[in-house]
Amino acid sequence: MEVDIAKLTYFTYLCTMKELLSIVTICKNSRAGLERTLRSVIGQKTDEVEYIVVDGGSTDGSAELLKEYTLYINKGVSEPDNGIYDAMNKGIGRSQGEWILFLNAGDILVKDAVSTFLATISNLQNTPYIIYGDSYEGGKLMPAREPAFLKRHMPCCHQATFFRNTGFRYDTSFRLAGDYALLRDIWETWGDEAFLHIPHPIAEFDTTGFSSTHIVLQREEYLRVYDRYDDRGLYYTAFKLLTKLRLPIRLHYVLRK
Repeated sequence: MEVDIAKLTYFTYLCTMKELLSIVTICKNSRAGLERTLRSVIGQKTDEVEYIVVDGGSTDGSAELLKEYTLYINKGVSEPDNGIYDAMNKGIGRSQGEWILFLNAGDILVKDAVSTFLATISNLQNTPYIIYGDSYEGGKLMPAREPAFLKRHMPCCHQATFFRNTGFRYDTSFRLAGDYALLRDIWETWGDEAFLHIPHPIAEFDTTGFSSTHIVLQREEYLRVYDRYDDRGLYYTAFKLLTKLRLPIRLHYVLRK
């Protein structure tokens, strides 16, 4: 693979070996959050981990910051994109790892997250599609749920979810619920056996990001997924009512046990 590192839009060094894990960070105009994420990944990066950064053409100095971390970034690009999931798909397309973890700007890896994951896959008898752990949100530990929780919502934090690199792509017609749509599709197709839970926190989720501040939009997109699988019932009715009233209430947290 040839990469022109002389151009300001590219920052990378070549790594030709097949890694076990690709960590993908997408960002746009979030320099402070990006640096926190970079430092957390660098602290756990090994030869088995490939690090990819996709910047959406930031104008706040993020691209210049990435140049300072060139030695730690295997592949990267800084250019305009068509949203969160388009950027993630770019990261997938550049990845060589057998597994992929998405850690967006502002999110950080919890201590021993990578070593815990690598130890888990070294002992696998059957290979699932998804391996997921617990997470922190606002300083609070959020234990992951069983895969069937996908009937309602994400059973885990997206940033604590490892995807087997099978050539999957996110549906870019979504702005916020593409991760939920993807996991729901996997679960509906393959069932619980496609998922494996690691009882260990993996990431700390940045609650100031786009998804956390646009709850109603996210809920509108969740309804599209519910309709895809003809979900009905009390939860669906309440969820739809809250969406129509444009009330920014996270119903799945209210009902979470």
